[in-house]
Amino acid sequence: MKGYQAEMKSPKIIALSVVLLGSLLLMGFSALNFSDSSPNVVFEENEVTSGCQTNCDSVPSGPISPAPIVNSQVPAPKAKATPFANAEMKAQLQRVADMYEYQSQFPSYSYPISASNLQQFIPNRHIPTSLPLGGLGLGDDLNLVLGLNKFQFFWGETIEVTATANLGEDTSLTHAQFQLVTADGEPVFTKGSAADQVTFSQNQASGSLILSEVNAPNEQDFYVVATVRAANHSDRFEIRTPLKISHKIGTVEDVANAYVEGSHLIIPVNVTLKDDGYYLLSANLYSDSNEPLMNLSAKGKFSAYDDTIELKAHYSALSAKHDEGPYQLGDFELKMLPAKPGAKSGYGEVPDKEYDVQGYPFKDYDQSPYVDLNIEAKVEFLRTLSTSQG
Repeated sequence: MKGYQAEMKSPKIIALSVVLLGSLLLMGFSALNFSDSSPNVVFEENEVTSGCQTNCDSVPSGPISPAPIVNSQVPAPKAKATPFANAEMKAQLQRVADMYEYQSQFPSYSYPISASNLQQFIPNRHIPTSLPLGGLGLGDDLNLVLGLNKFQFFWGETIEVTATANLGEDTSLTHAQFQLVTADGEPVFTKGSAADQVTFSQNQASGSLILSEVNAPNEQDFYVVATVRAANHSDRFEIRTPLKISHKIGTVEDVANAYVEGSHLIIPVNVTLKDDGYYLLSANLYSDSNEPLMNLSAKGKFSAYDDTIELKAHYSALSAKHDEGPYQLGDFELKMLPAKPGAKSGYGEVPDKEYDVQGYPFKDYDQSPYVDLNIEAKVEFLRTLSTSQG
């Protein structure tokens, strides 16, 4: 029997700003240092130094006599074109400037979203692992897929596992077994997962792994390994997919009544925190008809005695969506940020539901526009580069 393994690599969204960054770095150019409130585009300023660089000892210390005049015609040096003289590069700079100009209208903690980019703001999604089987002589369109009901778990929870085999017509799975292992491949005790506890439905096999809270390890990175066989195939196929398992650092309990304060709709979220530290709470705000409106977040230092974290929806973002409410709040994520380099983030338990949030007329808000001077400076810098002459 032969075994085949697949391991998922998390997909990366390659934004236009990152492409621009690569171009700038290759050309040896520098720009501003972008802050955390903007997308992950980083330009570093090159330090300019003056003075002698090499062979400094050979420089005469006394007066220097003028060089003799030579009656010759030396052609003037040609001006070097800057990297930004390229029309395509200028267009990219303009597009990035447009992006930052749009972002400057809204605070990062209250950012408009839509159905088209909602998935980027849904926490704890598991992206299924796919094992292509074309290289094994079984057909380019054949594959094996392994998925979980979510990505991050707590000890004591149940992992729902589904293996789907696309092995051609009239081919179904006949055997499947699931196992939890550490990042080093060491088995972890769970209840369930044996072959006689797996259910089959045509080309799918489903099972459950019940995590024990007894002697639970402190590490977070694990894999679920599926070993399957299919009718009309003598091979045994093995595929694995990553997940995280951690101890709870807190709980999102519920949502209190919202109210208007200045330019913000304040939404108090009641929490229970186990330890002092830096926490990040995020959630998505929806319209009453379930249209995505904005992603809200709050980050700061909290103690175990704190029982409320406030999410704030800014008037500029609410008015851009033309929605005075009422609203729905869901897709919560509670994280305890690492206290030191190399440490892991901790996760809190969050409700799998949406809460009603009261809305208010826009006239109740301070309607002063939001201004981010830091981003405006970046926009001006990019506009200057995009119009520079080569």
